This record gives sequence, C-alpha cells and structure tokens, in this order.
Amino acid sequence: MISVPRRRFLALAGTAALAVTGCQVSDPVVHGGPTAPPPEPSPTPEPLRPGQQAALEHEVALAALAAQAHTGAERLRLGPGQAAAAGWMATAHDAHATALLDPHPARRATTAPTTGPSPRPRPTPSGTLAATTRDQAIDQLRDRLERALSDYRRAALGDQGPTALVWGSLAAYARSAQAALTRDEPRPRPPVVEVRELEPWSDAEAEQQALRQVHALVYGYQVAIPWFPRAEGQTAYGVLVQRRDLRDRLAKALRTRGQAAPAAEPAYALPHQPTDRATAAELLWRMESAYAPFAGAWLAAATDADARREALESLEQSAVLGVEWGGPLSVWPGWPS
Repeated sequence: MISVPRRRFLALAGTAALAVTGCQVSDPVVHGGPTAPPPEPSPTPEPLRPGQQAALEHEVALAALAAQAHTGAERLRLGPGQAAAAGWMATAHDAHATALLDPHPARRATTAPTTGPSPRPRPTPSGTLAATTRDQAIDQLRDRLERALSDYRRAALGDQGPTALVWGSLAAYARSAQAALTRDEPRPRPPVVEVRELEPWSDAEAEQQALRQVHALVYGYQVAIPWFPRAEGQTAYGVLVQRRDLRDRLAKALRTRGQAAPAAEPAYALPHQPTDRATAAELLWRMESAYAPFAGAWLAAATDADARREALESLEQSAVLGVEWGGPLSVWPGWPS
C-alpha cells in the first residue's frame, strides 16, 4: 500500500470532486420561468409633422362624408355628375389619409398603397352627412372642404420642399372638389397614374420651367377662345389676362435675381386642334392639367415666402380651371406623373 500524506490526499480529493461535479454545473436544469426570450416591443411610430394629425382627421372625415353622399345620391337627388364626383372624392380622400398616416407623407404620396400594416391607427371619422336634400349635402361637403383648405394653405406656406407640395396638393384638391360639386356636369374619370418624385430643381430653375409652361398656356387660350360662345369666351379671355399677368410676374422675378427669363416660342404643339366648343374646352383642361406639376415643382422649390404664396395660388387656380373646363379630379394635383 502506497502511503499518501493527509494534506496531499485532501488536495487530490478536492480535485476529483470538481471533476465529477463539473458536468452538472455546465448543464443546469432550471424549473419554471419563460421557455423563450421575451418578444421585442413594437417600434414607436415616428412623430407626425405639425398639422399632420389635423390633416389626417380632415381627410378621414371627408372620405366618410363623400362616401355617404355617393351611396345616398338617389335619396338626396344628386345629379349624375355630382354623384360621380362624390364617389371619386371618397376614393381620393382615402388615398390622402393613407399618405398622411406616414410621418413622411411625401414618400407615401409617391408610392403605390401597400397592404401591410399602417404606421399608426386611422382615426375614427367625425360627423355624418346630416343632409336631406341635394343642396344641403353639397353645402356640407363644401363647408368641410373649406375647413380643411384653410389648414392646408397655412401648412403649405409654412413648410418647404416636397412636404410643402403635399399640403399644396391637398389644398388644390379641396378647391377643385368644391368646383366639381358645384357643377353637375359629366367629366372623365380620374386617371390612374403613378405619381413620381420631384425633379431636384432650384427655385430659379423651377420658375423658369413654370414660365415656359405659362407661355404655352397663353398660346393655348388664344387658340381656344374663338371656339367658345360669347359668355364663355369672355370667361376664357379673363383667364388669358390672368395668365399673361403671371407670365410677366415670373419674368420680372427672374430678371430681378439676375436669372434668364425664357421667351415664348413662335408656336406650340397642342394636344389637339379645337374644332368646336367641346374640343376647345378639352384643350384648356388638358393644358391646365399639364401645367399643374410645374406649379407644384415651383411651390416645392420656393425659398421665398412671396414666391411660395404665388406658386400655391397658381397650383390651386390650375386645378380649379382644369375641373371648370370639364377635366377630371386629379387625386394629387401638382405632383409629376
């Protein structure tokens, strides 16, 4: 038998104990508690821009009111043009609300709607269409549009870049929808177009492009006016005078800043040559619709408060004139397509 000193034995015994228990320490058995890691919390949505929540509530309410007017068109005795306009408005205001759910509404305005979850819950519509006659229904819709229009104009004049155009486009739509409701006339269905992002123009470049289009508008009105009856011809001539004034103001603003003011071309290739009153009106609404994206780019690029106000007024006027000459209700007036 080999003799081992007591102290040496205790040291070896301790080492053996560690070797035996090592597998138990490295593979513990835990009773109770969660069996999977806790789920990560949902990300907090980005905050909305100032005025965006109010705009979202406007659009949700307008979508609901327009839908009620459309479904109740027979009971309210809406004319066919007004009933169609109410249906198109319901769709457009719903699209506006979808864009406004995103903290970057310009990004949502220029992309197709998705079927995924929204960044935040859609608010519940406030108010119902408490109308029993056609005039009451039209008045309630127009008044609700006017409330929204005031907020949109304020936001457009206080913002800049693509977001200013979001507000300006909503303002232009509100005004054009008011005009469409007033006129019970047949008009084309709103075109299904893919809205594109803005061109990265400077304020001077945007004004130069707008001026080129205003020159074309002046030419188009001059061609169309002779085909209208007397009263409508006078209306068209009044618009022509306004377009000439805008042309002169744009040219003066550019020259004041030392920028070139593009001159008018001798003639322009028109969408079509008018042959009667209907084709003359179609020429004008098509040209106003073609001008609107240039007014929108001018609004987005404007760095001066006065220029931004003039661009907004020009965009609104173009959207309204397009509808008044018989054109469709564009969902996002002022955005390139």
